[in-house]
Amino acid sequence: MRRSKVESIYERLLDEAQELLEGEGFIREVDSFRQFSNGLKRGLQFQRSQYETKNTISFTLNLGISSERLTSLLSESQKTPVWNSHVVKRIGFLLPDKLDKWWIISADTQLLLLSTELKGVISLCALPFLRQFPDDIALRHYLKNLRADGEASYDEAFYICLLDILVGSTGELESSIQAFRRIACSTGFSHCETETKIAEIHAKLKAYRPVARVGDKQQG
Repeated sequence: MRRSKVESIYERLLDEAQELLEGEGFIREVDSFRQFSNGLKRGLQFQRSQYETKNTISFTLNLGISSERLTSLLSESQKTPVWNSHVVKRIGFLLPDKLDKWWIISADTQLLLLSTELKGVISLCALPFLRQFPDDIALRHYLKNLRADGEASYDEAFYICLLDILVGSTGELESSIQAFRRIACSTGFSHCETETKIAEIHAKLKAYRPVARVGDKQQG
């Protein structure tokens, strides 16, 4: 079947994004781009809207950071999609308006104008965001800043505890577990659910650092 004009424009945008991102070491995976270094996977994904029509395509960009060591500690698949990374950011919230941003392609869309805008957004917003994560320590620092600002989710608070196991101290982990309790309570998780999750943290600590225990003050 012959592709429609809007589909052709969308594919051209992906091709031009590929040219830009390959220079940064990204590898294309259909509509996503991945870069691997220092145990982190940095991703940029073109996400199409489920509400598009046969005459239009709506899309946005998702950014994601995943730690391979954290993924292993969680016993998750290493083939995590961008939208399910340990840190996920929608591109619109990196733009000046801080609002969700969707581009719409129609038969009247001028490819050159849209491509120029999109490459500018990737170069000036997406890549600088992804570059701030050189390693697991930077990932933990970013999540702890979210927590300090009261913006960390339940999952992010849990990831901080596990990153403390990987790159922090047992003293830091003790503090992070207390913060996790508070966040779990404030987001509606029951005491039983929270303590079950904390028991999981202790089990992972024991498996990863057999000698260490929460409450120790030495560095892990």
